[in-house]
Amino acid sequence: MDTKLINSQLISRKDVRVWFWDGEREYKGRCVETAENGIVFRAALKTPGAGTLVDASAALPGIKRLLEGKKVMVELSSPKVKGEVKLRFLKIGPVAGEAGLFEVEALYETPPDPRFLKLLFEPVVVRKPRG
Repeated sequence: MDTKLINSQLISRKDVRVWFWDGEREYKGRCVETAENGIVFRAALKTPGAGTLVDASAALPGIKRLLEGKKVMVELSSPKVKGEVKLRFLKIGPVAGEAGLFEVEALYETPPDPRFLKLLFEPVVVRKPRG
């Protein structure tokens, strides 16, 4: 069997999702960068009940006032594992070219279990969709 063909059918995926609640609003996003002491993620604000995304650029000043410098429990999930970590949001800003998203730089407030982080950021091999 052709090895090149087999390898082309598989893709490696590191897909870490981020979710948190500020007491009034829900935020969903995706991790874009990781370090030993924290993460950078992009998130979107969802309206309660409707499940639709809100234009973050209009809400960004309020989001910054509410969350910047605060400790927040954030759920991190991947195809293999799900868990919560406590983060301190250092910097919140807009994402160029993406009106619905904002970017958050955050430090781990309490160091998460290293085994959880290893599983969380381990690539998952999945089949490439045909088409």
